[in-house]
Amino acid sequence: MIAKQVQGSDFQKVLNYVHNKSGARLIGSNMTGKDPESLTEEFRMSSDLRKRVSKCVYHVSLSVSPSEKLSERVWMKIARAYLNGMEFNGNQYAIYRHTDREHDHIHIIASRIRITDGSVVSDSWNYRRSEKLVMLLEQQFGLSQTPCSWKKNKRSPTTGEIRRQRRTGEVNKRSQLQTLIQQSLQDSPSLDQFIGRLTARGVSVRLRKSKEGKIEGISYGLDGVAFQGRQLGRDYSWTSLELLLAKETSYQFSQNHVIAQQDVIASGATELVAVTTIVAENQDTEDNKLEQQKKQLRAKYAHDAITRWLHRLEPNAEELWHEAKELFISHQSPVISHQCTHV
Repeated sequence: MIAKQVQGSDFQKVLNYVHNKSGARLIGSNMTGKDPESLTEEFRMSSDLRKRVSKCVYHVSLSVSPSEKLSERVWMKIARAYLNGMEFNGNQYAIYRHTDREHDHIHIIASRIRITDGSVVSDSWNYRRSEKLVMLLEQQFGLSQTPCSWKKNKRSPTTGEIRRQRRTGEVNKRSQLQTLIQQSLQDSPSLDQFIGRLTARGVSVRLRKSKEGKIEGISYGLDGVAFQGRQLGRDYSWTSLELLLAKETSYQFSQNHVIAQQDVIASGATELVAVTTIVAENQDTEDNKLEQQKKQLRAKYAHDAITRWLHRLEPNAEELWHEAKELFISHQSPVISHQCTHV
């Protein structure tokens, strides 16, 4: 299902349009009027509550796939669910069904000013909220699903742009920009080349940057009409352009970066091995020195103790023997243990 919405200030004008279409039929309303004149008078009751609100008219058309035909009862349920989802609670509305096109569709005319308390229905993020609501209604009523605009690679002209194009015979600015951008993207140019090509074709380009200077968005202007990249379609947003424009540069940078990182890692690994080897060698040297000193001390004390005991040069030879025995047997000296065992 597709929803196309617009805001205006003239109830009489829009009611004349939807009412006088061939085959048009008023299928639902919460007002008593049955024609444009009487309905306009009733709508004026709510608009008078907030005279400073210039855009008090809300007009949305809901259409289904040409293969789908809905009953008026189902259309009424969809229309009321849509109004509730867009927060039109306590608002006047009129619902018309048209049969002048191949696809089945309705038009809802509503006042943005609530008749109950004079509050105004917010139009903040109107289109995004509408598209999300349409997705829910498609699931609820088993309708064919239509991709959201932010998921489309190329957005279609709006109803107003199409009407203006029919009236003037001039291709709408949205379609012109899409064509010029596609032409300027041929052979994957650099960003400077891309902007230069568009400028030569009369298109102004504005880059939105962060405080750090990083590009975060892009917008285009043609003959005083400006569009953000995402408004033209996903292919025209900076996220998509960045991948295309920087494809070759990014690849080369990535390769160089990987090679450099590999060199750093290899160099670091070599240094680590060298340092580890030096540390191990130093440790081995220290251990060998210490072990040699221990052996020398053990041999010296053992020799002195045994010599004193054997030759009984000291009156306390027995004490010396026990001292030597405890010292060297505890250190598991094989030479001394052998000697002590056989003494």
